[in-house]
Amino acid sequence: MLLLIKNYRYVWLGLVLFLSVLFLPAPVTLGARGQAAAAIAILMAFWWITEAVHLAVTALLPLSLLPMLSVMDMKESAAGYADPNIFLFMGGFLLAIAMQKCNLHRRIALQVISIIGAGPRKIITGFMLATFILSMWVSNSATAVMMLPIGLAILNEMKDYFDEKTFKKLGVALML
Repeated sequence: MLLLIKNYRYVWLGLVLFLSVLFLPAPVTLGARGQAAAAIAILMAFWWITEAVHLAVTALLPLSLLPMLSVMDMKESAAGYADPNIFLFMGGFLLAIAMQKCNLHRRIALQVISIIGAGPRKIITGFMLATFILSMWVSNSATAVMMLPIGLAILNEMKDYFDEKTFKKLGVALML
């Protein structure tokens, strides 16, 4: 728990802002539920800007605070967290982490370089070919997330072979 809090002063200041907005007289146009939602938004914005607590903790605040303050029920407040796109990206990130754990990204990068060659144009062609092959079986979003560590591994292997200007252009081209 202590690792999740980065700055106690900002945590307390955010809570004071939250409580002051929550317990001020509610404007007629906003209503009690709107005022509670505004208080949650102010707390989250303050904690995000100051990074008082870990960003994941701040991102999960609506799951507990919206139902607790009767702004929404749990099903409505959790709907945004269960969006299929979230799971798509999370799956891509998990695949990318698994690739890095077993050094698959390095093996793919070295295999592409050994087959295609080590020139800048050849590297980009090989990278595009590897992306093409991966995207036949995995969604495009997951492929993009998976290709990031491969591109970084290729750049890491090639940093000694090119001058700085060519290396920078190659890095930009691979990341695009």
